[in-house]
Amino acid sequence: MNRFWLLLLFPLSLNAQAPKLKSGMKALQRGDYVSAVNHFDGVIQNSSKQEERAEAHFHRAESYINLYHYAMRQRHEPLLHTYADAYARACEDYQRAAEINKSAWQERSANALSALFPELVHDGLKKLEAAKKEKDPGIKEDLLQNAVRCLQTAAGINPQQYLPADLLGQIAIERRQYRQAERHFRDAVVLFNQYPPETPDLLAAYSCYRLALLQRHYLNGQNGGPSHDAMREALEYLRQAKSTLEAEYRRAARMAGRLSSQDLERYQRQYGAVLQDFYFLELDLYFHLPELHGEALSRFQEAIRKEPENYTLILAYARLLEKTDIQEALAIYGKAAQLRPDDYEAHYHLGIIYVNEAARMEKEAKLTPHIDRYQQLNALSREFLAKARPHLQAAYRSRPDNLDLVNALLQVSLNLHMPEDYQQYKKRQMELGEK
Repeated sequence: MNRFWLLLLFPLSLNAQAPKLKSGMKALQRGDYVSAVNHFDGVIQNSSKQEERAEAHFHRAESYINLYHYAMRQRHEPLLHTYADAYARACEDYQRAAEINKSAWQERSANALSALFPELVHDGLKKLEAAKKEKDPGIKEDLLQNAVRCLQTAAGINPQQYLPADLLGQIAIERRQYRQAERHFRDAVVLFNQYPPETPDLLAAYSCYRLALLQRHYLNGQNGGPSHDAMREALEYLRQAKSTLEAEYRRAARMAGRLSSQDLERYQRQYGAVLQDFYFLELDLYFHLPELHGEALSRFQEAIRKEPENYTLILAYARLLEKTDIQEALAIYGKAAQLRPDDYEAHYHLGIIYVNEAARMEKEAKLTPHIDRYQQLNALSREFLAKARPHLQAAYRSRPDNLDLVNALLQVSLNLHMPEDYQQYKKRQMELGEK
């Protein structure tokens, strides 16, 4: 009798997976995603039928995705933590379904994986951005690990897309794995050049830009800073970045008739923002390569000829001129200040140049034995301070919390014998914490 029951129970246990599969489907349809995952788990672990296990893998993938979307909408932190890698799990399930039952699930799984690619990239980027802001080292590393899994999974789905490699490079920088970051960025550049996207992507230029940053700041700092050759290599990477940016912007211009006004505005904004980053790094590199100073001036002059009202470009050119021609730098900063009268940068640099020139005159006055020359230099010093004052005040209106600026205004008001101004800026200095 006991043997009879044992024989009877064994086939019942095999057939019990079909109801679990149906129960999982019902749970998925009514939005009970945790229950659906549990039902599909049971089928995958216990069913002897390949077609049931394949189906369970496919629908468990859908359960993971829906569960993660629900957790994000509800900001359900426990679920978000437990299923932080939901997209990667889903991809594994889609692939497993196709492997087990190719005829039934290969096409559907391939379509699902293709649709999941942008979500994987977006989730990896979101976790990377959260990790950059995170103070707790353990939480930061968990976020980075999850981001890596998302992006590596995305790269496996679409190995021709450059963006996962670029984001993996950014993660490596966060982890201070600079050589690994360099490899990822180089891969991103190669992929973008070999498989350019159908629509223009101006931000792809940042892959070469980040290679330039690595050369400038991270890869060669063991012996007091980057070498001359590293600076030259960084400049070459930056030139490649600018070439990519210009090519993609021209491509967008050629497609203008097929793009919406919103897309055209987005490309224009991106072009200006990316170019600003590039100009400031280019300027920094030229400062450290004095033999290229003449070339730098020519390049900036030519760029300004093409874009005579580009505020960022004019500022960069003026900063470069400060090394060799103060008077011309003042003229260029003045042009920038006319373009944007309320902006901080041009007014600040104008004010500081005048303050520095005043200090130079005062120092020279103290060294001269001739009374006439002494008085002349002192008068020039006060004249420069008087010129500095309105520019520093304009800059102060934009950034009243800038302590360096407050200190400069304090010095100007003291030397120009303006007690009311002096008291105002002294009070502000103390508010900002300077004793």
